[in-house]
Amino acid sequence: MVECGFADPAREDEWNAWYGGPKIASLVTLPQFTGSQRFKAEDGQPAPYLAIHGVAAAEFFESDNYKGAGGGSFNEWQDEIVDWRRSLYDGMDVLPEVETDQRLAVLDGAGEAPGIVWLDCVGLDRSVPRRGLAVLEAGDPVPEGARVFHPMTGKIAGD
Repeated sequence: MVECGFADPAREDEWNAWYGGPKIASLVTLPQFTGSQRFKAEDGQPAPYLAIHGVAAAEFFESDNYKGAGGGSFNEWQDEIVDWRRSLYDGMDVLPEVETDQRLAVLDGAGEAPGIVWLDCVGLDRSVPRRGLAVLEAGDPVPEGARVFHPMTGKIAGD
């Protein structure tokens, strides 16, 4: 999971087009990259952007393929990225797809909700040791303490 904010509102749409287009397109072609979906928080908290990427193994992040495709970098956008953190979680074999009429609830540490999947942090920044994800249908109650994100892209499948 990659979380961040973007500091230049005048260029934010352009950055989102790049991240949801060429950036993800370069990653989904890599072996062991299984998919991706981008989200934006419904609240005004720092790091409103969330990208959930699926990878087959933690070693993916050390590969020359990943680094050569711009993994771990925002290229010319790097100076505008704020509140950036990324953590690797284990506990879900396949990324859920959150449809445009659904929302993603993200809980850090504790809480209960129908359909929640708990993930344990196993690498990278380790900013949140345990995180829960639940896909919410329209009208579903938001779990207490959850941050709610709406999808910015559909799920983009990788190899």
